[in-house]
Amino acid sequence: MANCSAGEFSYLPRIADFFHSFTHVNFYFDNVSSIFVPTLPDYQQALFLYALCPCLFGGLVFLIFCGHFIASWCSCDKQHTRIPRTKCLIALRCVVLFASVISSGFIIAAFVFNDSVDEGVKGVLTAVGNVNKSLIEIQSKVDSIRDDLIDMDSTIIDARDCPGITDAGKELIDNVSHKIGDIVTTVVKIRKVNLPDISEYIQNIEYYRWWSTFGTLCINTLTSLLMIYAILRRSRCGFILGILLGIVSLVLIWCGAGVDLAVAIGMSDLCVNPKGTVYYYIRVNLYYEILVFVKYYVECPKDEHNPYQKYADKASARLEEASDFFSALMKLGLDLPSECKDDLSQCNDDLKQSQTSMAVIIKNLDCKYAHQQF
Repeated sequence: MANCSAGEFSYLPRIADFFHSFTHVNFYFDNVSSIFVPTLPDYQQALFLYALCPCLFGGLVFLIFCGHFIASWCSCDKQHTRIPRTKCLIALRCVVLFASVISSGFIIAAFVFNDSVDEGVKGVLTAVGNVNKSLIEIQSKVDSIRDDLIDMDSTIIDARDCPGITDAGKELIDNVSHKIGDIVTTVVKIRKVNLPDISEYIQNIEYYRWWSTFGTLCINTLTSLLMIYAILRRSRCGFILGILLGIVSLVLIWCGAGVDLAVAIGMSDLCVNPKGTVYYYIRVNLYYEILVFVKYYVECPKDEHNPYQKYADKASARLEEASDFFSALMKLGLDLPSECKDDLSQCNDDLKQSQTSMAVIIKNLDCKYAHQQF
């Protein structure tokens, strides 16, 4: 199971399990599936509601603060007696300076954490890309074997009519040609299997999450620096401007917290159950014929083999037999024209290339690599 942390793959993180356990409801408060399906309206509504909660709470706090500030301002305006405030101002400056310095440290840590999360999401995208590349490579090698062997069959049939070919040589050539036909017929039965491309959905969500967090942190950094400058320089204008920026930062923090919460839930749903996401898009795109193969790669059962493995094993066995027949042909030591020798040498190269491609196909048909990525 994938761990959305710095691109590493290990056990399921507790924080992902925690966010995944949140109840998913739509605008009508009906329970919806917790499978990561960002194109499904009900799932979008569930994430929107979670994003809305911190924003509403932040807005409520902001209104309470504004009411309290106006009430305090009116109350102080009615007082005519002047109270010495020197010690209070010094204490206030120290507190604000200390809070600004501490906030700067937390902001720096937040920048680092933001990049760490981004690296984790890139790790998920890399894993999905690696699996698709291995599956695409299978089809590429199948096409390579088919083309190489068809060319080889045509060439070796022409070599059969070369001067100097004995009856034993012609019999071996016929055997090689027959095996080549069996290999081509068998290997083309290995069909193309593509996993649903969910990378675009993940990239879009991560794009909004990263920029919302980065923008909020930049405003907070500017506010902290302005407050530190205003305190050290005893600038009343800077202090007032810092307060205004702090109010804006407060609103942005709660909005950013809402976006981060929604994205955290979505990414946790993906981390906990990536299989559900893949299976959903297979059903939506009507790829039922490849569902059994995708399940094999994703779940990787110990006692089962790839449904295409039998074709690969049969083609590999026929390829070995064709190689043996061709080796026997070359050992006859026939006195052939240079053109025929060149054709047989080309056939030998095609045969070796097909064996290399077949080894890659057999390796990629194994589910262990794809299952490790998931």
